Order: sequence, then structure tokens, then C-alpha cells
Amino acid sequence: DLESVHRKIVLLVESQVKEVRTTISSQHMKSLLQSLTQLYRFWTLHQQATVYAQLEELTYIPLTVVENLVINRPREKPVGAKNQKSVRRDPSAFEIAEKRPRQCSTCHQIGHNCQTCPNK
Repeated sequence: DLESVHRKIVLLVESQVKEVRTTISSQHMKSLLQSLTQLYRFWTLHQQATVYAQLEELTYIPLTVVENLVINRPREKPVGAKNQKSVRRDPSAFEIAEKRPRQCSTCHQIGHNCQTCPNK
């Protein structure tokens, strides 16, 4: 039947594309390593030691495949909030109690501001 032939052709093409991609990537990797080897000779000892340590670290990293990647919520306005972003936190009761009340800049009394000051 036609569908099975189509599936076989698609699988064949996909496998060939994967082979070509791995060949290209391995050739590209070889050329990058060759250019790195050539440049390595001209670097200072400190640069050589740094690159050597980085390459050594890369060779011992375990290859793990992330299958279920969890996408974090963007830091937007949360549902139900009026003017708060999600990065704002609610102050604790201690922080609210520690705040000094605003006072008038003219007479330094609490309960009004300088525009409504009775001593104006």
C-alpha cells in the first residue's frame, strides 16, 4: 500500500539527513580543533593553562539529555494583582511595623503634609 511506502521513504530520508548532519558536524569539529591547536602554540602560558583546564573540564561533563524541560513563568503581572509584578514580594509584618509614619516637613508633626499644614 501507498502509505507504508511513503513511511519507508520518509524514514530513509530522515536517516540520511541525520548521517549528513553528523558528518558535517564532525568535520566542523575537527577543523575547529585543528585551528585551536595551531593557535595554542602562540598563546602565553597562562592562556594555555586556562584553555587546557576548560577542555579538561568539558571532557568529564556527563552527557545528559533534558527531556522534560520546565519553562519558567515570565515575570509578568500575576493574575488578580492590580499594580504589582511577580518579582515584588509582600513585606512581612515586622517591616510594616518598622516603617515610620510620614510627617509634615514644615512643623514635623504626624497626620498631615506641608500642603495641608495648619501652621502654614
